Amino acid sequence: MRHIKLTFYFQHDVTSIDYARRLLELFKRHRVTIESIGYDLKSISRYDGRRFERSWTDGIEGKHSFFAKLESQPSYVTAFNLTGLETGDIGFGLVLSKSYFDKHKTDWEKLFHAVCETLRPTYATIGKDVVERSVYAYTPNRSTIHEIEWLNYCSDDFLKEVERSRLDSYSWHAVFPSAYGTFYQLTERLHDRQLFDESETARSHIGTRLMRQRKEAQGPFTLIAHLHANFKTDYKILNNGAHVFGYLGETDTWRISIAPPRDERVLRLWESHHRDLPKTYKRLLRQFDGVSLYCQLNLYGVSDIEYKGISIEEQVNTPLDLSSHYDTLRADYFVIGQSLMEGELYAMTYDGDETVYVFDGETYIEKSQIANIEVLIKQALAVVEAEHRHGTLHFT
Repeated sequence: MRHIKLTFYFQHDVTSIDYARRLLELFKRHRVTIESIGYDLKSISRYDGRRFERSWTDGIEGKHSFFAKLESQPSYVTAFNLTGLETGDIGFGLVLSKSYFDKHKTDWEKLFHAVCETLRPTYATIGKDVVERSVYAYTPNRSTIHEIEWLNYCSDDFLKEVERSRLDSYSWHAVFPSAYGTFYQLTERLHDRQLFDESETARSHIGTRLMRQRKEAQGPFTLIAHLHANFKTDYKILNNGAHVFGYLGETDTWRISIAPPRDERVLRLWESHHRDLPKTYKRLLRQFDGVSLYCQLNLYGVSDIEYKGISIEEQVNTPLDLSSHYDTLRADYFVIGQSLMEGELYAMTYDGDETVYVFDGETYIEKSQIANIEVLIKQALAVVEAEHRHGTLHFT
């Protein structure tokens, strides 16, 4: 599911009761109704204003991060690192389904402006999921901006500390000064097809002094960039954010599908239902939620409990559900994927070891070991890409 995100960043502790109450008042004024609140599924409970205030000021189970689901919607409020004591950004956001945002676009824009004017974040953005950025890791630096989004707010205090001339000199679609900062709008429409290209152009123009430095994450997380380089124009991005490569006209399918990433909230919910994810595999799910390399390799994904109304094409390219397969072997192994062609299961352990253990899919006897997930993916990918070059299929 594609999401629209309204995100507000700060450079200081925001856990005062005043912040919580002013935010709740803005939610009430703009008809944002919260249904439940918690740190994960174990701690979730029905919403009430006092619980929100306590969660904001005191945290939940020692964490000053939590989420609050909106009523009758696949959307939620997320608060992160409100004290600023942990590494990473400080702030909160609203993660809204695309349909919910589009239906009430003007109302959400009004709320965004009201939060910026009332709570005065350092900077804030309205943007959407951009799968092309999933290959990047960002250097932690609260005084810089992650990415240029569709609508960007910078406070006057923030602009005093940076080289704002680079920001002001860019050819924005629109610029709106306000009482405590400035709004910069990148394109006329949020769903403009050129939005990503425009954001990359703006990032290059503004420069690294203001923009957060990024680099391609190491290991298997460079997979999407690799596939784009090799398949060129033979790919498609589905409405749910999945990338598919290598169209097979005779079967109306794709050789490769890469599911969009899962955020921390969804991963925590899955763990609270089942068991902890191996750290290495959890890191992969934050980059893409499952991989299908035709019949050569299927890495399982986490099921999204709010995943409704998807098309047949999206269903076909949805990864196999981890919930139905992770416990196939004995308890000290966590099954992460399979190969129909090789008749194998692939598993990891919980001790932090990156080794992938290969089991026979019928006898469950261990056959061999692979150094890590990156090697597993590269081995399978070499087979699939060779077949694509020669125009062959597994089952012919």
